[in-house]
Amino acid sequence: MEQLRQKSKKNSIFLAGIVATIATLGILIPGIVLWVNHPMISTSYYHYNLQYRAGQEQTYPEIVENSLQHIIYMYGNHSTWNYTIECQFMLIEYVHDNYPTLFDEIQAQNSRGQLELIVVQFSSAFHVPYPVKNFRESVNYTSIRMEEYGLRQSILILLQEGQWLPAFGQAVPNHVAAILSIEQCGYFNYYPKQPVLEWNFGGVKKHAFMIPWFPRFEAGVYHHQIYTQDGEKINTGGYGSFDVAVDFDFNPLKQANLEKRHIELEENGNLFMTLEDFYNYCVENEYVESMEKYIPETEWVAAQYQTFWTWMGQGSGWTDDGHLLARIYNAMTITQATELLLNKSYTHAVINDTNFAEWGQYRIGGQDGKLLQAKKLVWEAQVTDTTGISPRYFEFWYGMNKTSDALHICSEIIENIRFKPTFNTVFGNNLQINPYTLSIENQTSSFLNVTDLGVLSICEIEGLFDLAILSTQSDEYALYPAALEVSRMNLKANDWSQEYFQLNFKFRGKYNVEYNNTGDNYISEEELNSMNTMGVISKNDISIHFFGNWSTVSYSPALLENESINLVRDHYYSFPYESKAEWWILLSACNGMVYNPQGGFGIVKNNTVRHLAANWRSTHIEFAETEIKYNSTHQYFIVPGTVQEVLRFANQINSYRWITL
Repeated sequence: MEQLRQKSKKNSIFLAGIVATIATLGILIPGIVLWVNHPMISTSYYHYNLQYRAGQEQTYPEIVENSLQHIIYMYGNHSTWNYTIECQFMLIEYVHDNYPTLFDEIQAQNSRGQLELIVVQFSSAFHVPYPVKNFRESVNYTSIRMEEYGLRQSILILLQEGQWLPAFGQAVPNHVAAILSIEQCGYFNYYPKQPVLEWNFGGVKKHAFMIPWFPRFEAGVYHHQIYTQDGEKINTGGYGSFDVAVDFDFNPLKQANLEKRHIELEENGNLFMTLEDFYNYCVENEYVESMEKYIPETEWVAAQYQTFWTWMGQGSGWTDDGHLLARIYNAMTITQATELLLNKSYTHAVINDTNFAEWGQYRIGGQDGKLLQAKKLVWEAQVTDTTGISPRYFEFWYGMNKTSDALHICSEIIENIRFKPTFNTVFGNNLQINPYTLSIENQTSSFLNVTDLGVLSICEIEGLFDLAILSTQSDEYALYPAALEVSRMNLKANDWSQEYFQLNFKFRGKYNVEYNNTGDNYISEEELNSMNTMGVISKNDISIHFFGNWSTVSYSPALLENESINLVRDHYYSFPYESKAEWWILLSACNGMVYNPQGGFGIVKNNTVRHLAANWRSTHIEFAETEIKYNSTHQYFIVPGTVQEVLRFANQINSYRWITL
């Protein structure tokens, strides 16, 4: 940092001397550009992902031995080359347990400030679709474990696939800034000038730290990134930049070229900084401005992936995104309800200290409690590779099996508690666990109760809300029309009730099988190929449209399920610069709610049935999913009322879903 200050000072003196000379001589020469040599600094971050091929643990040692260790030892031989590694805690734990010498080197570089470790969460998880509790707990667990290992975490947040979560400040008290790319801002028609943006949101003040894909002059320096990509690609496989061999084969020429590039830069006066170093430099020198625009959730390359459509609707590969995300969401709600029962049972002395330690959600004496084990399984299932870019069949089942294992643990914990001698005395035979109210009811008269008030036609619903509701699917599936059931419903709680309208859609997939959200036995690819839906060859593309006036909406962004934000569609691109390609604005709706202020109603998707992104246009909201492979059910609720009333309904149905035993 001091070297950078000295270089900046020298250049300021040099520039001042030129200006003074011109002023003294009275010379004004139009058209002449004075080139001033800025200090040249580099940052680089290597994204490593132990779950690169989720479900194939045999690749773990290949990632470490063929790629990671060569990067670590290269930098260890050049102590002035500061750099950044971003990874999940699973990788740190794996190295600690299996490669003690390598871990010692990581610890040494980290302690002297050469190696910045951006290790925010347990797995390389996708958090755009979910409420805050799940993310906060993964962050807290990771912080505790990093401290156990004597490793210093970066104060910056950088998540798998570059996820930008506008409400990140709700979950990360020890991190001061989230990394955001210039391209992500540009997608939303926002072009800040400074590298650090002050971001006030949800009552929390943090920073967004802008990093450039390409070299640029900023903060008084010439800033370039040596590397900003998957670490596994820099020194394995063939010679293409994005080429990764099946077994992550080490490529010594790639490694040598990387080191040679660093040496050349050093000889030319380049300063190597961690991302945190450069962030601190920008803040100390006041290269900061206010963040003036709300940037919804998005991934790294927003234009290529249409923000996060690739992970929440585009069904390439073996996963149907909407199904697996709903299955993970369901597992989250079950762990949440199990935790409430466990805590109440401990408070009422139904279980003892030993039970609580063994079955609970804490790490005690170096051992994870059973509920914590279940939560870690859910975090693992969330890895972006189980949806996202063409998941392989084993990656699909990695998510399926992890969620199933988590639910088995929760069932075991609940049964263990119910078999305790004093359980019935305290709770009774029937009980309902409601995480929204943090209560356990044992009187059926006080249970949350859903009542079916009768069947309606779709035309009646459209007339009530001035909507046109349309579902579509691939032409090839004409033999199998989408089924629709419409009902008028009522949800009654102790102190409130809500009338709503339920729409159930059913679509056929390429394979005549429908997975549920709890169990399911493994089906091999060969078995699956014998279960083709008759008369179709291709996978099904489906969509559900709610046409109306959607010029403004209110929704709850990821990690902020108990609040809503109002947005205006015209503040974002639709078809920028008269392009033929539509600019999508997706809303993840972590609690399922997309509220229409013009009509005084909300559409709430049942996130535990099908969890898809809402594509927001001024004329309609669309929930779409392409390349559906398996039969599917989709459930949407149209809920009249104020935004707060619909928000309450959405959170009770989704974020804090109850279970009845």
